[in-house]
Amino acid sequence: MGVYTACIFVNGVFTAGPAFILRAIVADVVDTDLLATGEQRTGTFFALTELTQKLVPTVAMVFVFPLLQMAGFDPGSKTNSPESVAALRYMFGLIPPVPLIVTAILLYTFPLGQKEHEDVRRRIAERHGPGEEA
Repeated sequence: MGVYTACIFVNGVFTAGPAFILRAIVADVVDTDLLATGEQRTGTFFALTELTQKLVPTVAMVFVFPLLQMAGFDPGSKTNSPESVAALRYMFGLIPPVPLIVTAILLYTFPLGQKEHEDVRRRIAERHGPGEEA
């Protein structure tokens, strides 16, 4: 039970941050896109971000519920077997960290750091004037 509790704790800790980091990265990408295209498409980028934020949990449920059913878990039953309850625990505790690990790798290798973004902002100011906001 200690490993399960640790997995849930880590899942909770690492679930909150990516939502904020994602929006900050999207803003940086908007600036890069503005520099590359000269077009202001902030709304498009954030609309796509919100769309994916809503679709991902839905798609996840398409996979999780059948897995639970194959494991014999019945949410309407009061007498699930210990194995099916264990399957529920493992899926809840072990599956969510997988995309978080992938996210961490992508964040670590993301090519647009602070220095690169400062260069993008400087170049936008040179091209469009200092009042141009992305």
